[in-house]
Amino acid sequence: TAVKDKIGGRSANGKDKSDDPRAKLREELKEIRDKQAGLKQSRQKVFDQLDAINKSVKTKVAELRAAKDKAAYKTVGEIDGEISKLESAIQSGRLKLVEEKRAINDITALRKSRRVVETFEEQQRVIDEEKKRLDEIRKQLDAFNNKALSDRYQEIQTELDKINKASDADRDQRRSLFGQRDDIQKEMDELYNSRRALNTSYREANDLYYQWQQEERVRRAEAARLRRHREHEEQLEAQIKEIMEQADAPAYTLEIESCDAIVAYLQSHLAGGKDKGAATAADTTATPVGGKLDIRRVDAGENTPKGMVLKKKSERDEENYFVGKKQAAKKAQPAADASTPSTARKESAAAPFKLPLSVMERFWGIKVEVPTSRDDVPKALEAVQARKQWYTEHQTEATEANRKAATEKAEGLRRRAADELKREEEREQKRSEERAAAADSRKQQRQQSSGRGKKAGNKDGKDNNKDSKDKSEEAA
Repeated sequence: TAVKDKIGGRSANGKDKSDDPRAKLREELKEIRDKQAGLKQSRQKVFDQLDAINKSVKTKVAELRAAKDKAAYKTVGEIDGEISKLESAIQSGRLKLVEEKRAINDITALRKSRRVVETFEEQQRVIDEEKKRLDEIRKQLDAFNNKALSDRYQEIQTELDKINKASDADRDQRRSLFGQRDDIQKEMDELYNSRRALNTSYREANDLYYQWQQEERVRRAEAARLRRHREHEEQLEAQIKEIMEQADAPAYTLEIESCDAIVAYLQSHLAGGKDKGAATAADTTATPVGGKLDIRRVDAGENTPKGMVLKKKSERDEENYFVGKKQAAKKAQPAADASTPSTARKESAAAPFKLPLSVMERFWGIKVEVPTSRDDVPKALEAVQARKQWYTEHQTEATEANRKAATEKAEGLRRRAADELKREEEREQKRSEERAAAADSRKQQRQQSSGRGKKAGNKDGKDNNKDSKDKSEEAA
């Protein structure tokens, strides 16, 4: 700082810069150059006017000369003399009629030519005026003579040269100061360079660590994505396998089993001589043709809505409870022998016909009307057997339809899985782009911070350039 103060506080001749006479002389030189530039511009404008007027005069002279070359007569006097001659010949009466007409036409043409020749004089007058203007403008050029300014410019330049010669000693001293300043600046540059090298190595190591973090995060995310994709594929294949296994099973299997169970149950009621105990045993132990009955059990835990309470028997809705109603006994009927067959049949027909809920649900499952009395049992049995026959006949066709539907469903599941995988890949690509943008932003921020450090480190270099500029101005 002390060296800079010495360099900036003294001028080349050992005085303060505020008292430097060269500044006043340079200011005067600048004013002279400005005046000379103004005179030059003014002279250029005058020369432009001269060129324009010369071009105009030459053009008008050429036009006038061309018009005179085309005209038969050059002056008005020649035309007037010819007109007088023709008029005298007409007035003399010696001309024939044809000659007189020709003379009249000639007079008319001459008068028209006279008007054209009159314009020649006007054009000549305009040309003469422009020539006079040219002479006046040429006289104005003498007023723009800058010889006095040129002489003064030379005097100032000579005086500046003398001052510059007298300031050589001070300039040598300033050069010595500049050398000291340069040596100090080199030492500072070396220190700043070592500091910048350390900062650069630190930033590079930090960038490598950050890059490793990003790559590790990407690897973990990719591994997790592949694991999720593999698990999803396994679940999808298991689901498709289950769907295809269900579709490969023969159609209407449950319906046929229901038909067999209903037939076995109804046949036990049609057999004669069996008591209620046997009927109950047939209900619980009857085995259908297809195998053991799989009677559905009511799940009161999962399928019953929350808050539902079983009503009392007196409060229940009897409309949905299918049971054969007991007929009222007729009064004044004579007593009959209970051991006779007719009496047994009447009692059997009059007895209420009840079916378990599981059997009724099987009727509903195959869409056959539930019998409400023992007389309806044969009809219901025929309907169930007909229904079983229909199921057996259409079993193959329905199985193929189930397989086709299952195949389409599996393809739909695979398509949805592929679409989901594509969307996931797009989301992953977007996240990768966002991470890359964040990394670029981080890199730019670091470069900006590094640039600010370099700017602070080169501050003295700017001062050095400023002092060098002052030095070059003094040399000039």
